Amino acid sequence: MREIILTSSVLITVIALLRRLLRGKISPRLQYALWLLVALRLLLPGTLFTVPVSVTGAADELTAVIERRLPAPVPADVPAAVPPPAAPADGPAAPETAVPPPAGASRLAVSWPDLIWKAGILVTGCITAVSNLVFYAQLRAKRRRLELPPEIATGNLPVYLVEDIPSPCLFGLVHPAIYINRQSLDPAYLTYVLTHERTHFRHGDHLWSLLRGICAAIHWYNPLVWLAASLSRQDCELACDDGVIWLLGEQQRLDYGTALVRMITPGRPSLLRSSTSMTAGKRSMKERVTLIIQRPRMLKITSALVALVMCGAVAVTFGASAKAAAGEPPPESPVSLPEVPRSLTRLDAAGYTHFSGLFSLSVPEDWAGRLLYEEDEDGVRFYDAAAYQETPEESLLLNIYPQAAVWAAVYEQAVISLEEFSTGGSPYVYQLDWNRTPEYSGSIQALRDTAADSFRLYASADVFSRLVHETYQTNLPLAIAYLPYLSWESYQRLYSEGPLPLLTVLTEFARSGEMDWGQYHDVMSNHTDSVINGTYAASYRELVWAMYQQDPSRFGSVLKSEYLTGAERDHMLSWFRSAAAVYQDWPELLAFSDEELYRLLGVTELNSVG
Repeated sequence: MREIILTSSVLITVIALLRRLLRGKISPRLQYALWLLVALRLLLPGTLFTVPVSVTGAADELTAVIERRLPAPVPADVPAAVPPPAAPADGPAAPETAVPPPAGASRLAVSWPDLIWKAGILVTGCITAVSNLVFYAQLRAKRRRLELPPEIATGNLPVYLVEDIPSPCLFGLVHPAIYINRQSLDPAYLTYVLTHERTHFRHGDHLWSLLRGICAAIHWYNPLVWLAASLSRQDCELACDDGVIWLLGEQQRLDYGTALVRMITPGRPSLLRSSTSMTAGKRSMKERVTLIIQRPRMLKITSALVALVMCGAVAVTFGASAKAAAGEPPPESPVSLPEVPRSLTRLDAAGYTHFSGLFSLSVPEDWAGRLLYEEDEDGVRFYDAAAYQETPEESLLLNIYPQAAVWAAVYEQAVISLEEFSTGGSPYVYQLDWNRTPEYSGSIQALRDTAADSFRLYASADVFSRLVHETYQTNLPLAIAYLPYLSWESYQRLYSEGPLPLLTVLTEFARSGEMDWGQYHDVMSNHTDSVINGTYAASYRELVWAMYQQDPSRFGSVLKSEYLTGAERDHMLSWFRSAAAVYQDWPELLAFSDEELYRLLGVTELNSVG
């Protein structure tokens, strides 16, 4: 979405400036045609080619520079990281105990900007639909078919009289028709009115008005899109006037202009109604009359200038920079996620934020400087610095990690449940476990309670999408660790190239034979949604088959693991059925029961929750 906003805004600005600077020096029909590029940019996701410089590439570099110059606060929407624990090749044993009921209210991560955007589309779309349906009902209730003499007939385009409409118009998508008012029947004006509306039909303006409304509804939040809709509507009328004069001949230019002045009614035409209209504001009317009287003579140098500027604008708005296409980050980008697990670090302050920005917490002031911490993709462990050198394992004080909610509900460990999030189809709960040995039984309580009370989670679907996208080219194991939390819908919305490059990299990694048990688990814990269909579904199926082909025993081992929930297992089995039917030509697998598939995969015992 960010790419569409940036690129379309730049393209609209360029065309609006050209329109202003070359007023009266450019063909109205060419001026109108330029807006088609804006419609394509608004409706086509992604980029079409690579270029040395692009709008999105420049924006990324500028963002990187700003982030380097400014302090980096912990936002409420920061990246996060997380996988369930890895397990041995023959399947893990369940932890002895797990979680009591949550100790605090859980918070589901909601992508509010996405919800607001979709709600805006719904509202604007409904207003557009209702406006057009009401207008059509009014026309249909009052219209009367006119039989015109052959010399002014409009072919197969019907003409209706509607007494009280403000101005003549062309309306209708499937069966367009011309609607005129009583004033239009004046013989001095009728020919010009009908020719004007017939020219709108020849230009397809009733369809372009629908496209204009669709763009405005989808991008309702962008004022530049509404400006583009207004300007393109004005240019639609200018192009129509130019087409009428070309059709009637130069000798009727002034007569047509006079008729137009008499027929146009003052007002602002609706941008959401799919009809043409002879309604215009004072400034727009003045521009139309001026261009009719002094028809633009576009010089070759002007044509060359327009072509040159628009080629450059198309290149930087429809193209991706070569660095971005190759997966290179902006120069000196501050986004540099480290390899995990990290080495131990001393906690010198009372406040702590995970390296990914996923969560933060505080410890009592008197514990600052006395703790060492070790981070992994999704959690953190705090150690007693004084005791660590002699007894590292016994010095572990707090362990904070995410756990699948279904596991947390089944296990009975005496741990504290912190906050819940659900971004990729399965809910997870952050938990806090602590050292219960007598040595720490008294002193650790304040540390534990402060950490639990101050814990703040910043997870959202967009956060995990950004983490995966920012790491899969440079740190694929880390990106895979985030897959259980990845929403493909969020990923597709944020990144115009879509999931295909990521799926291709994952498939190549699966074929390399370097994918370990935990990474099999992380891929198989990922939930696909409606975005993974068509080409994307074929790529995901190829990934599943590559995992099975490379190591069938590991594939089966993960399927029988208790670290895979029942819902995740069923989801992966459905993909395996589909993959086997395509790549191994085993259509009978589609009819196999789950038990038969398990035997095929060497799974003799299932352990699962959920």
